[in-house]
Amino acid sequence: MTSSTRGQRRLLLGAAAGVIGLAVLAAVVLGRRLARPLERLAGAARRLGEGDFTVRAPRAAVAEIDDVAVALDAAGSRLDDLVKRERAFTADASHQLRTPLAAVRIELEAMQLRGDASPELPAALEQVDRLQDTMDTLLTVARDAPRSMARTPLRILLNEAGGRWRGPLASQGRSLRVRIDDPSLAVGVPASVMREIADVLLDNALRHGHGAVEVHARVAGLSIAVDVADEGTGVALDPERIFERRSRSAHGHGIGLAFARSLAHAEGGRLLLSNPSPPTFTLLISNLKQDPR
Repeated sequence: MTSSTRGQRRLLLGAAAGVIGLAVLAAVVLGRRLARPLERLAGAARRLGEGDFTVRAPRAAVAEIDDVAVALDAAGSRLDDLVKRERAFTADASHQLRTPLAAVRIELEAMQLRGDASPELPAALEQVDRLQDTMDTLLTVARDAPRSMARTPLRILLNEAGGRWRGPLASQGRSLRVRIDDPSLAVGVPASVMREIADVLLDNALRHGHGAVEVHARVAGLSIAVDVADEGTGVALDPERIFERRSRSAHGHGIGLAFARSLAHAEGGRLLLSNPSPPTFTLLISNLKQDPR
């Protein structure tokens, strides 16, 4: 091989190395150019998933990425409109029910003042109070108003729930036990919301469960867990389907469980079927102190 040939080969190898180097550099630059807008797009998607429907996806001057951003913005707008309409309906419905409910209470109290000895009268007044609490809770959640930072003591709340439900369960020959691992346990959730969730779960155990019922409050990692369990044979339905509205199963009665889960989610918590047999529903609420919304 002549020196001229060797020189040409070195030139070709050098040129090839240069081309490869430029290609790698171009790939790095292009990768960074694509990665940044994709990261920003992923951030917008995360905020949307967390419930910030006002977020708008940034544009990147890359047609394919911008198409995804436009679709994400459209989805956010639709979700925002849907949530606003649902909140408005809930607030309007709750407000409109206040007047007839107040009229019912006045009539029941008038009967009481007239000396009506009907044994059903105290129970009727108690149910009116419960309906009033439910509507107040719906209005609070629908308005998404700033909440107090006060924490609700579980010992008081769960023992009160036990007092409300021991009688109905005893009428079926069933017992109710409330167990709280630490008497100081408290959650940053309004008492009215916790009361509604507890009542739904205990009503569910009464209607669809069997045997003794236990309510157990405990610490679970960074959360506080409240378990409601009975001695039934188990839940055959998918753990998620049982929370669908109007779902019917051995341990579900339609709107109640879906309503309770919605309340839990509105407070940043979770409600799940943690054990199908024996049936155990678990409410998880963060044990970390948060700023009021």
